Amino acid sequence: MKDSSVNLTSADLPTTDSALHVIQSDVAVQDQNGRWSLELRCGNFTFPDHPPFDVEWQIPTGRTITGTSYENGHFTLLLSAPVEGGDYVCGIPRQSSHLACLDENSPKREATLHVDGMDARMLILEAQQAALQKEHDVRKAEQGRLRGSNTSLTSHVLGIESKLQEFNSTLGKRLDDIQYLDNLTRQHVHFHARNLWNTSTPPFGHITLVLSNVTANEGSCYNSATGKFRTPMDGTYFFAATTGLQTANASSMFALLIDGLVVALSTTRNVGHETQLGTVHGVVHLKHRQDVWLRSLDNLVDYYAPGTTFTGFLLYPDAPGYDAPFSFDAYGKL
Repeated sequence: MKDSSVNLTSADLPTTDSALHVIQSDVAVQDQNGRWSLELRCGNFTFPDHPPFDVEWQIPTGRTITGTSYENGHFTLLLSAPVEGGDYVCGIPRQSSHLACLDENSPKREATLHVDGMDARMLILEAQQAALQKEHDVRKAEQGRLRGSNTSLTSHVLGIESKLQEFNSTLGKRLDDIQYLDNLTRQHVHFHARNLWNTSTPPFGHITLVLSNVTANEGSCYNSATGKFRTPMDGTYFFAATTGLQTANASSMFALLIDGLVVALSTTRNVGHETQLGTVHGVVHLKHRQDVWLRSLDNLVDYYAPGTTFTGFLLYPDAPGYDAPFSFDAYGKL
């Protein structure tokens, strides 16, 4: 018997408007476990029942989620608190493209929605507050019907009111914290400097390596005159530096210092025909107005100025009430 089926692809996706859409619910919903969640819907498909394929969701962390539920022409994805902000992509897998009447390279296979993390958290908090308010109203109405005959109910209603007041107080504080965190995440602090101007070390004492050519300095925290970076806020930072030695047949150590304490050191060598570069780096938690700089640990050496770089940036600021669980381990003070 001859197989009469034909595998055809076209540009017409089986949706109401031949396009794939991702939309976000206006209010939070409860999942099967009773948790309040943000709902994303992908589709406008015309299949009355589950399509012959599943969609794939890619969340901002890069993780892929499959096997989400399908109802009324949409695949749904529930995001429980805390919701991560960023781009959420709904797509038909390449291997399933023909089942959706599409070529596997068709741009119609995917749709993207940007989710604002702060707005999502607000929606969930508002839904929780509305649910508590509804429960309060129901209990209060019940109290009105049974007033005078059920003292335990009155006590329960008063307990609900107390919880509601406590929740409203907590909600206000959490909204303030969210706004504070949102303001902090908008802080961008980074710098990159190169080209030593004080390449020759004097015969006595160790010197700070000062890099005068500043190619980036958002936040204006690096001082090209002193070679020092001063932290603008409490948070976790990353620093890295590289240099090489011009003095022939010599070696030298240099270090990354924080308020005079060595937190990383490295050696650079010149073997006569080539220079072996040295690199220091570190991730450290720092308080407001701490200084970070580079220092030579040897005398009478000459560093390669164009090959010297110093860079650093704020990874993330501290949250309200944050107590750092760690601090940097210092080799010693110079």
